[in-house]
Amino acid sequence: MEYRQELSFSHPLVWRELIKRMRTYINGMLGTRTKENGQAYQKNLERVEQLLHTKTEYFVPKGSCCFSEEGNVRHPQAEEAGILAEVVVAFGVKDYFTEDMLDQYLMHLIQIASMNAARDYLSEQWVLQLYAYRMGTAPGKISPFFGPGLFDEPLDTMERMVSLAGTSAVGMAENGTYLKPKMAFVGVIYITEREAIAEQPCKHCKARIGCEYCMKRR
Repeated sequence: MEYRQELSFSHPLVWRELIKRMRTYINGMLGTRTKENGQAYQKNLERVEQLLHTKTEYFVPKGSCCFSEEGNVRHPQAEEAGILAEVVVAFGVKDYFTEDMLDQYLMHLIQIASMNAARDYLSEQWVLQLYAYRMGTAPGKISPFFGPGLFDEPLDTMERMVSLAGTSAVGMAENGTYLKPKMAFVGVIYITEREAIAEQPCKHCKARIGCEYCMKRR
């Protein structure tokens, strides 16, 4: 069984959750308020709130997904854990440009926060609901996001993943390795029988020796 649908974050309950997560990320990226930077910090927070209320079209993610029992993107670690289903997702936010350097910087933080919050929401809540709805039963274990450049997934799988998720999801994969718009994400979540992925996330990665990037390096 294969099923495609648009990703929507505009539902009030979903949007409320997304904004809450975004504010947490934004506060972390702005840094800590101190006696020395207090006035500037407060000014940035106030401007962020203004942008959150006036520039919504530039940070509400849009995308689509493909739910599949058969599996179109099979990773060795997921197969070892026993794949029940997979969800390929692609989403992004509109490119934003202004000559105001502070606004450009703050909107960049907002867009990063939006992408992170959307990814968290999809992996923690939405995939569970989708699986239960489509399969009529509680899901097994939910994997972290796999995707081009993650867990040794080749970058040249990006174009195929965007196509699987739906051509309206992000826009296009340029040369197989770059996404449009600039702030975009594509990846796959596996629903598996066992939680083997979380236990050994780098098992099949060719860069596991001397890796300077992955937070889960061994």
